[in-house]
Amino acid sequence: MDGVLFDTIPYARQAFLETHPGVTPDMYNEIHSGNFHEGAGKYSHLRIKETAEQRNKRNLGYAEKKSKSNIFDGVRELLTQLKREGFILVLNTNAYDRNSFPLLENAGLNTFLTLLPPPDFQKIKLKNSD
Repeated sequence: MDGVLFDTIPYARQAFLETHPGVTPDMYNEIHSGNFHEGAGKYSHLRIKETAEQRNKRNLGYAEKKSKSNIFDGVRELLTQLKREGFILVLNTNAYDRNSFPLLENAGLNTFLTLLPPPDFQKIKLKNSD
């Protein structure tokens, strides 16, 4: 979803780099070559220390910014055409629900989707494709 349907990557990059001092933009880009959460785990030792309250406040601010991201040109038209032609549309993302649902709802894309599987779905899919 991020960087495919919506221009959210600048927000995600900024948030990650702020919370992981020492991670470079190139390292951040490399994380996206597979499951983001697994890739990010390689740099968990660089994560800043926060209280639960600080983390929640930061996560809410990030989700708010992200929920206002622009949809890429042509995406709505493509989804409309696919839905009209009878395709079943499933969004397979490892983005957290708190970041995905508001973004989809604000853009009015949630009505196009037949299924929005839970984040663990991607892990299951990758595991079963071995």
